[in-house]
Amino acid sequence: MNINLGLSGFLHVKIGKSEHDIRQEYQFNNMITNTGLDSLSDDSPVTLTQYCRVGQSSAAPEESQADLVARWGDASAAGPSGSSTNSGGSPWWHAYTRKYQFKAGSVSGAPLGEIGFFDSNQEDAPMFSRALFKDSDGNPITINVLEDEILFIEYTLRMFPPENDFTGTLTIDGVVHTVVARALAVGGSGWSLNGDLSRTYSQQVYFRESDELVSIDANGPVLNPSTKVNVSYAAYSAGSYSRSVSASLGLNQANFATGIGGLAILSSSGAWRFQVKITPKIMKDNKSVLTLNSFFTLKWGRHSGG
Repeated sequence: MNINLGLSGFLHVKIGKSEHDIRQEYQFNNMITNTGLDSLSDDSPVTLTQYCRVGQSSAAPEESQADLVARWGDASAAGPSGSSTNSGGSPWWHAYTRKYQFKAGSVSGAPLGEIGFFDSNQEDAPMFSRALFKDSDGNPITINVLEDEILFIEYTLRMFPPENDFTGTLTIDGVVHTVVARALAVGGSGWSLNGDLSRTYSQQVYFRESDELVSIDANGPVLNPSTKVNVSYAAYSAGSYSRSVSASLGLNQANFATGIGGLAILSSSGAWRFQVKITPKIMKDNKSVLTLNSFFTLKWGRHSGG
């Protein structure tokens, strides 16, 4: 069963002597690179965008780019801790906004055409995302920062929980079970760009007796009774933007009176939560073990909106 997450980035750029004395202002989307998507296999979006750099190139962004085309000097701006928010309703999204500042004189002296975000200020740090500066009509432009001006950058990352159900099947001892997965707690703390999407220690699975599916903005399905188990992971393959999860139950685990009716799958780092219904229920007792190989695959990519 595959479950998909979408991500996007949005920029608010200002040039001026202070935040109260702004000469120019621009807003536009940016593109998450293939390198950025690969990096999400082992880090959070927030960690991967701690630093900002600018450059002179006006070459169109390409998904395969791993750095700015023409960096301007060695200047980089570190963004302090940002703020999180969500849409409060459908369409659901969770956002994290971080601000960066290039101090006066650090990026002046040349027309700037590009901007990128990185996990560190090291020379070879991979680029998470890139954009060209654009005007209000979406046309690429170059900007000029004067010697006594500051370049203010506000970068907002958004993650979009899926609002549709995902279906699949499990075949156990010749019995085909229908599996339905649905996002969970999308309006609360169960979703965050601070969390690791798929790092191998950051997922938990609860096998539960109940087969109830609640609405996507509910806090949680019925977990009493339930059994929490450790999970194992397939090795990440570059370019796949996905990671599969397997789980096993021992002889004395999840032997519910009416069978296993569902799962709760969540990132322990708070990145996401899903609930699962299994029909018919899986019957298990203390004479059997249960292994589910690659029963859940989390996929991530660029949101179609940006």
